[in-house]
Amino acid sequence: MLDTQSEEIETPGPEVGSPETVRDMTPGTVGSYLSTMKGRAVAGLATVTAATSALVPRVAAADMIEVNFTPIIQIVEGFIGVIPSLVNLIISMVPAILVLALVGFILMFLDKILQLIGSLVNLGR
Repeated sequence: MLDTQSEEIETPGPEVGSPETVRDMTPGTVGSYLSTMKGRAVAGLATVTAATSALVPRVAAADMIEVNFTPIIQIVEGFIGVIPSLVNLIISMVPAILVLALVGFILMFLDKILQLIGSLVNLGR
């Protein structure tokens, strides 16, 4: 036979730190929540500091390793060689852009004047 009694199913509540949890807190629990979050932040900062300080001896020993910077220097010199031509291109384009902007402004201004005149003529009819 089937059991006719219904069982209540518990739905999980909001996760800790979710907006619903923070919004529903009473003023006394907000302080404890903030102190918990502060503790987690301090623990994370301590972990990052420890990991960074563990790398210091390895970086200090890097002076014994010889690094070949020749390819990097060649790339930088090539990029620096291109910059003057880019500057000349931009400088030569500025007057053309200004002329096009001025022509566009004048055409839009005249178009608005003609639309105004057209709407005034239509009102007179």
